[in-house]
Amino acid sequence: MKSILKGILEILVVGLVVFLTLTYGVQNIRVSGSSMEPTLHDGEFMLANKLVYLRFNPDNLRKWLPFISVEGDEPVFAFHPPSQGDVVVFSRESSATGYYVKRVVGVAGDTVEIRRGQVFINGTAQLEPHITSASRDSFGPLMVPPHSYFVLGDNRNSSTDSRKWGPIPEESIVGRAWVSFWPFDQFRLLTALSD
Repeated sequence: MKSILKGILEILVVGLVVFLTLTYGVQNIRVSGSSMEPTLHDGEFMLANKLVYLRFNPDNLRKWLPFISVEGDEPVFAFHPPSQGDVVVFSRESSATGYYVKRVVGVAGDTVEIRRGQVFINGTAQLEPHITSASRDSFGPLMVPPHSYFVLGDNRNSSTDSRKWGPIPEESIVGRAWVSFWPFDQFRLLTALSD
C-alpha cells in the first residue's frame, strides 16, 4: 500500500511541476507580420521561454535568502540576461497586438550604428547570416542605455523596431523564442537562432 501511495505522490509532484512550468515558464505567441522573415513567418505559433531571463530584485534576495551574497542594486538573473543574437519576445505599452518578436542587436553600453543597411556594434561590422534582404537605411550612432536592448527585425525592410522606438527596457522582455510548433510541418527549436 505504501508503494502505491508513494507512486501516486510522485506522479502528482511531477504533474504539478509540469503544470507550473507550462503555466508560468512559457508563453504562447502567434507571430504577426513579416518583420522576422525568413526566421519566423506570419501566422506561425511559437513558445517563448520565460524562465531563461528570470530576474530578481537584489533587495528581495537579501531579505529572503540572507545566506546568498548579492552585491549592488542591479537585477540578478537566475540564468543570464538577453544577449546579442537572441530572438526575444517583449511587450510595449502602445501595442494593440500584445507582443513583438525581434532580435537583440545591442545590449546596454553598446554603441549601435547602421550605415546603408550594415549594422556596426562598437564600430565593428556585424555578420548577420539570418538577413536575406537588408535595408539601405542608416541610423545612429546610439549608445544603448543601462537595462535596455536595441532590437531589430530580421526583415529590415518590413520591420518597426528600435530604429523607430529606440532601445526597449529590460523589464518589457517576456522571454526568448524557444519552439515553433505550428504549422506542425515547421516544428523546430528556435534556441539555435541565437547560438
